[in-house]
Amino acid sequence: MSQKSRPELPAVWPRPQSIETTPGTTELSADVRLSTLNVVPFMRKTMRSIFTEAGVRVVANKKRFVINVEVVEPGRFDLAAIPEAARGEFYEMTVADNVVTVRAPTQLGAIWGTQTFADIFALHGTDRIVPNCRIRDWPTCRCRGVSVAAGWTCARMRLDEWSVLVDRLATAKVNTLMLDLFGPGGAGQPPQPEFLMVPFPSAPDFKTENALTWSKLAEPQPGTDTLPPVMQAEGFLGQVVSYGQERGVGVVPVLDFAGPSAVLTKAFPVLAAAGGNGAICLSSAAARECIEKLYSEFVGLYFPQGLAFLGLRGEAFTGAASACSCKACRAQPPREAGAAYVAWLAGMLATKGVHSLVIPGEMILDAAGKPSERAFDALKKAADRLVIRWAVPPSDPAKFAAVLAKTAKAGMRNWVLPVTEAPNWAEYPALLKAVAAAVPLAASAHVQGVVTATVPDAGWVSLDRTLAAVAWNPTGFGKTGPLPVQRRSARYAGIQPQLDAAREQFLAAAAKLPVALGRPLPKDSAGVDTWLKDALAELAKGKDDAKHPRLTVISESASKVIELLRPLISTEEGALPLPDEFKALLGEAAQIRALAGVLALLRDAKKGKEKEAGAQAAKLVTAAMAEMPGRKASGQLPHVMGGLCALRSFLQAAGAK
Repeated sequence: MSQKSRPELPAVWPRPQSIETTPGTTELSADVRLSTLNVVPFMRKTMRSIFTEAGVRVVANKKRFVINVEVVEPGRFDLAAIPEAARGEFYEMTVADNVVTVRAPTQLGAIWGTQTFADIFALHGTDRIVPNCRIRDWPTCRCRGVSVAAGWTCARMRLDEWSVLVDRLATAKVNTLMLDLFGPGGAGQPPQPEFLMVPFPSAPDFKTENALTWSKLAEPQPGTDTLPPVMQAEGFLGQVVSYGQERGVGVVPVLDFAGPSAVLTKAFPVLAAAGGNGAICLSSAAARECIEKLYSEFVGLYFPQGLAFLGLRGEAFTGAASACSCKACRAQPPREAGAAYVAWLAGMLATKGVHSLVIPGEMILDAAGKPSERAFDALKKAADRLVIRWAVPPSDPAKFAAVLAKTAKAGMRNWVLPVTEAPNWAEYPALLKAVAAAVPLAASAHVQGVVTATVPDAGWVSLDRTLAAVAWNPTGFGKTGPLPVQRRSARYAGIQPQLDAAREQFLAAAAKLPVALGRPLPKDSAGVDTWLKDALAELAKGKDDAKHPRLTVISESASKVIELLRPLISTEEGALPLPDEFKALLGEAAQIRALAGVLALLRDAKKGKEKEAGAQAAKLVTAAMAEMPGRKASGQLPHVMGGLCALRSFLQAAGAK
């Protein structure tokens, strides 16, 4: 075969660090024999799942196409050029004459090698020719993760839906899932201003419930459900953690007992700070003893084998509003008191099996963005047990680089967190730019992790993939930074143009969204009123292009998404299912189109015609609600429908006045 006609190896993401083509070719087969050496049983099960998802059938009888996966001693590899921190995820793979061999020094490395071959197969499909090759691969960043703000967003997700989220991350070689388990739920979301996702058996009064008002379309009026988070069920979090371990995704719980909390101080009065307001005293011996018991119970229940990382929210340490007014706490500023508390906490948790605390960078920087030397000195006492999580892009890159160097020199590790205002579609273009800004940081010797905010919605999968690709191999991108990384499959080759066009149109709509329009809808009338006023005010500030009005562009782009994707949904037996990502985007497009129509009606309503405009707007919302079942995961449906219900009720009431 001439070099010109030689087949090419498909571009998988994340991009492997080293790919070398070798003489000869291999014909891919859908039926393979899997042979393993030193692979533990549950990891072999995971490998079979990875192959099944890619369309590969693992069969017992002898086949000409063989996949060998071997976990062998590190001394059998040339690891001289591999950073020491990355060797735990290193693998090498050879594809030669219908035999694929994945070798790694660890179980996790073997999983990532298996995933890479599955990606190659999914891109090509069965009975296709690929060149023989040798891949050596390892991650640039030790930690590649996402942060999920739990509470209201995740309170109703079933166990299988958490498994789908873990699968979605593992497919992109994301190895960290930061999960908020206790904290405020957000303004405008009654009846509780805070949430607790997991139970503490020794403290039955330490619990929260959430109420959500929503309706199925068959019900004339919304109903209110009040129930504890699904994760409160016994053993639920443990199963999420165990499944994550099987797929190579470590759960990092974010559990902070230092911030203001009415629920916490009611269940444990000894924690209450002088001055009340739900603040916590961090100085008293009795309070610290109570906090130690809480963390000890949590780790013992859910991470009996120990825990690599535990996250803190840190809001209590960056402002005077939450500070205790007792003499000991008033002796130093909140940030410095917080640093002393964290140093104590890190040492205490080390005795419980927690290796490192993940804390926000704001605990080190003062309001002017300069390092607080006293806080920094206090944290240096626990430097080897601290990970600092920094929001990027920084306002001053030079100063930020100096701070990274300073913390690294002290022995702390750094993670960067690409952020905008919040994870929502209006902020998606800016968030993608923030991820691009993390590319040079990911390659820095002072950065060991890249973690970004995400939502447990399948529509966000391209952002997760992009983040993972940046953190695994930042050199895989051009100077313009990363575009949304897609995971293509030969199974969808026939409809790939429609899928690509739908995604392009959806992102065009997202890029035009007013910030308020991209946020999750409030669940109460007062919140809806404010939301509508904010969106209309933002629209009024902007100058519309006469030929391409902003709301018209949004509505037209969203309509094109619906026109492209709706015909691809089929209920016929054996029909190719529309990927969950595009089902979610179809639902989002229906909602965006309706919201753009609502704002246009309200903005353009003539005097005396407001009631008619409100009634028409309510009908648009009802139409969007009809699109949601089957588009969103069942655990997410009440959350999405709750916002639409609140908006519809508000518009109906306005139309009746």
